[in-house]
Amino acid sequence: MFLNLIKKSKKKAKVNSKVTSAMKKTFSELEEKGIFDYCEIVKTSTSGDKIVDESFTMNSFENTELISIIVLATRFYFSDALLFSIKQIANENPNVQIIFGIDRVVKKEKSIKDKLDILKKCSNVRLNYYSRGVRITERLRYLTDKVQSDYVLILSLKDELNPRSSVMYLSDLLNSKSLNIKNYIKLFQDQDNKYDLGISSVTGIIFNTNYIKNKLYKLNFDIDFYLSEFLLENNDENASYRRYYEILEKSNIYELSAPDIGYLISDTLNILNSTVQIERKELYLKLLLNYSKKILESDMSILKQGLLASGIAYVISKLYYQLSHDSLEDILKFASSIFQFGRALKNNKINLIHKTCIEKIIDVQPNTIGVIETDFMTDIKNSLLADLETKFKIIYVTKPQYYDYHWIYCMVLRCLLQPASIVVSSNDIHKYITQGKSVFTIWHGLGMLKKIASVDRSVYPMNYIVTSSEGCVDCWSEIFQLPKDKVLPFGTPQTDRLYDENYLHQCRSNIQKKYNLEVNSRIVFFAPTFRNDTHGKFYNFYLDIEELSKELEKNNIYILAKKHHVFSHIEKDKKTDKSGLSNSKNGRFIIAKDESFTELIAACDIFMTDYSSGLFYAFVRNIPSILYAPDLAEYKKGANGLLIDYPYDIPANFVDKPNIKKLIEAICKPYDVNSDEFNAFKFKHVGACDGNSSKKIIDYLSNIVK
Repeated sequence: MFLNLIKKSKKKAKVNSKVTSAMKKTFSELEEKGIFDYCEIVKTSTSGDKIVDESFTMNSFENTELISIIVLATRFYFSDALLFSIKQIANENPNVQIIFGIDRVVKKEKSIKDKLDILKKCSNVRLNYYSRGVRITERLRYLTDKVQSDYVLILSLKDELNPRSSVMYLSDLLNSKSLNIKNYIKLFQDQDNKYDLGISSVTGIIFNTNYIKNKLYKLNFDIDFYLSEFLLENNDENASYRRYYEILEKSNIYELSAPDIGYLISDTLNILNSTVQIERKELYLKLLLNYSKKILESDMSILKQGLLASGIAYVISKLYYQLSHDSLEDILKFASSIFQFGRALKNNKINLIHKTCIEKIIDVQPNTIGVIETDFMTDIKNSLLADLETKFKIIYVTKPQYYDYHWIYCMVLRCLLQPASIVVSSNDIHKYITQGKSVFTIWHGLGMLKKIASVDRSVYPMNYIVTSSEGCVDCWSEIFQLPKDKVLPFGTPQTDRLYDENYLHQCRSNIQKKYNLEVNSRIVFFAPTFRNDTHGKFYNFYLDIEELSKELEKNNIYILAKKHHVFSHIEKDKKTDKSGLSNSKNGRFIIAKDESFTELIAACDIFMTDYSSGLFYAFVRNIPSILYAPDLAEYKKGANGLLIDYPYDIPANFVDKPNIKKLIEAICKPYDVNSDEFNAFKFKHVGACDGNSSKKIIDYLSNIVK
């Protein structure tokens, strides 16, 4: 059979090894050229001009045989045996059309150009030279329009033919005067030969000319790599996809050029844009990932790894809002398992390539802000986002905390945020997400209670930070390593709602109904902080929750506890609860999962914590606080440390031992919120939280957002 006469050749044209002055380029220049070509292809689906050097008509043929031959090629791949066989076929079968659609760059290689020039002398051979910007689909449309026979055989310039056998086989076919395209598609499917994506995936196939023309013109986009998926697609779509997976698994992997990677990504984007069903989108994304996995098994340069990773991150970003949460997570984990960059990523190389590519491919949009938060701490979404959307175009995304963090996710988020001129966040964000963009931080904490863990600002960039009072500016300037004029005492937008009596009433009413709380009961909101340096990363409450709950019931008290958001991430990723907190049997100690911090502080009568800066929200609300910190001595030795003389500087009841009786007394005899000490402390730490923080922030952003 004809397919058995074809072998894939990885032989490239021999390039003159003599180094001339014009060829002496630095690696960075070559890298820049590769990135430029890749970006042009991904952004515009073309590279260079689309000029065909030698267009033609076949008017010289009065009669054509049953079969015409189209030979396709990109780059310098070629086979001497193929060219020799084609020459014999042309001479022995003068009525067989033989049409070449090859890259114009091939003419630069003298050895192959000479052979092609000899072939061109044959009356039935025509050569078309293309810019690489002309996709294989577009070439085939043009070339098949020139075919005057009933059937067309597709060959690749990198195929090797046994000249004698192939000529005899073609002669038999020509003499048979009868062909069945379905038989040849089946022949293709049943072969054990290994196929690449792209041109060689259709090599050796004999198509009915009308069949291939119809297929090509039904496509509303041009592709290279997924050509066989469309040309050989039958009515059984699932069988078609299964076949394609099989082809993929058998692919010969060769070193892709930067433009090839660009076309692979561009092809995938074209297909995704033309596909409505999300299941098929996921399928093609997995195809891309599977193929990338095989590609990476070859010895690829860091540049090409970076281009491939950047392209995949870009493709995933296009489906970010379409995929379900679970599907997106599975895709990201799969991608992360493929691109195990390790040090290469952390040493900036991959991300520098990604940053450069994304900035070339995606334009920054005017008046656009990116907002990024963590999955379980959405302070900006719950307070400022609606107001921001009245003034700016907003791109809102969330990310996991830094447990089992997938670096490829950083690259996806960088794509999503690229249209924004500035990124607003409630937390520290890694440079691989924000790289090159100004970061405006509305820190989730207020006041001056504990030190923030030391952060390398070259890794976690920050350009502005909003603080809760004028008195915090000096301290925050030092802690966050920012000039004082970039520390903005505007107050925190999360506190604006705490000045709305209707909001306070609604939050309390909702929580009472949801948890079936007695109307006249006292509600304590308990929010312990996270110990970053604690062995095993867990929280120890030190009290028996069931015994405590009995006393709570006697005194008509409810404690609504909210786990620190980091524990929520740990529970999600590790499937284990390290918070040390649980619901009591009598319903007096409740874990509040769905309510935000602001909703809970709005609904409660008393706030209880250990070292959380959530304490200052209670001062904004003018409600008493309880400091429950039986591990104070140990905590002071930890990584964070305290900024004030805890607990003496804080006008709040302090419980220093795990004693149920003392805790109940602290709740029942709250600190006087009308005292001078309380008001002075409030002014010092949250004096700018006056109910107008959102307006102040938006006014400032209006002056710096382009």
